[in-house]
Amino acid sequence: MDSTHSSVQHQHPILPQEFKRKIKEICGENEIGMIIQKKLFKTDVSKNNNRLSVPFGKITSFNFLKENEKRLLDMQHYIDVTVIHKQTKNNEIHDLKESTVTFRQWDMPKESSKKSSMYVLRGKWNEIVKENELEINDEIQIWASRKANEENKLCLILVVVSKNKLHKRNMLCVNNVRGFKYTTSPLGLTWGRTQKRTMRYEVFV
Repeated sequence: MDSTHSSVQHQHPILPQEFKRKIKEICGENEIGMIIQKKLFKTDVSKNNNRLSVPFGKITSFNFLKENEKRLLDMQHYIDVTVIHKQTKNNEIHDLKESTVTFRQWDMPKESSKKSSMYVLRGKWNEIVKENELEINDEIQIWASRKANEENKLCLILVVVSKNKLHKRNMLCVNNVRGFKYTTSPLGLTWGRTQKRTMRYEVFV
């Protein structure tokens, strides 16, 4: 592990069985390890942002990267990586899929002259969000291995640990309430005047 970065320990994470056969086909006997477990933020699932953040302070080990890859990323270059993930439609799980994304490093300066850094997955991340129906506060794991037949290219595995039930919304409408719209969400309350004299609000269950 890179001693310059902090690490977070997770107790014996286990890769789900349905991923193991696919990983063996792609990565052979190469080592597999979990690098992060996190809840998704708004920016992780926002179409406008199109990226997943992987903060250094949450990474369990930096050994999934080769030294030359670390240097490239530190110089603000990027590398292409394969992400293996499920496809979900109408709550039904389809076959595992491979998607190519870009993997880069973001450094944010601090007043103390130090910097706060994270890795980010970009490129086709929006497609992965859509195909996995990812939402705010879903908990995910990212695992890492190496492809067996493509010069040991980095391969990441996306595992959805738990879904956020708060995003199952029931829509209710009440007529003739002074033409205002009232919306509740995990992020707060919003008000706005509607075109019709209708009050609409969302109830999270």
